[in-house]
Amino acid sequence: VHVAELQSLEELWLGSTNLTDEAFLPLSGLQNLRFLSANAVAVGDAGVRSLVGLTSLETLMLAETDVSDDGLPYIARLSNLRFLNLCGTKVTPAGLGELNSLRKLETLVLDAAQVNEEGIDHLVELPALSLLIVRSSPPDDSTLERLRIALPKCRVRYGE
Repeated sequence: VHVAELQSLEELWLGSTNLTDEAFLPLSGLQNLRFLSANAVAVGDAGVRSLVGLTSLETLMLAETDVSDDGLPYIARLSNLRFLNLCGTKVTPAGLGELNSLRKLETLVLDAAQVNEEGIDHLVELPALSLLIVRSSPPDDSTLERLRIALPKCRVRYGE
């Protein structure tokens, strides 16, 4: 069975596989897909472009992939996204501004290097953000204080 034939599929786990951008093309027809885990796969910006039509997608996990700032405009078109994991990617703090259209995004997982002054300036534009998980080392005290001030309703967890 080819995955494109599974039109009613709502959840798909593809993590730690040898999938590449080309393998993501058939996913574009999975209109009912609500959850996609593609952690630790060789997908990049071209693969993410294939996901644009998945308007039901609520959870997208892309940790340890080759996704960069160039792929963020495609992710930003996933208007129902509530959970997004971008740790271990090539996304920079500057690129996070592309996500400002994700008005329903509640949880965001990033690396400590992505959470600096510039990154925080973009994160404050996410009105539903209630949990920011910062992987690897914790942000320094001044960054944590800035996060608390800029996102008073957002819990910040780190070091996981």
